[in-house]
Amino acid sequence: MYCTSCGTQINHDAKFCSDCGYPTDPNAASAAQSRSVEAIENDLKYLIPMGTSPIPMIAGYLGLFSILVFPAPFALIFGVVGLKQLKNKNITNGKGRCWTGIILGSIFTALPIVLYAIS
Repeated sequence: MYCTSCGTQINHDAKFCSDCGYPTDPNAASAAQSRSVEAIENDLKYLIPMGTSPIPMIAGYLGLFSILVFPAPFALIFGVVGLKQLKNKNITNGKGRCWTGIILGSIFTALPIVLYAIS
């Protein structure tokens, strides 16, 4: 048996081509496609928090930019406010971004103070 997509010889009972991954059974193709769409949507909610407050997203980005020192206190504030908002609304999407803001904001808020005290 040969793959209809790439022409590679495949095992008779194979459901997918071992070379290109193309399904040999049309029913398997639709099942694989629907699973992959669900998996993609599930993964996307960590990158683009859907159905949540914008505060966690702001906290996460401020946390990333807190290396520049200026946004660090804001990252810390937005992280704490975002966690409180998510807790009140019973939403779990966005907690990682809030913690990113809190942790990085704390580090880069304290770092200049410590360096100033040492020097």
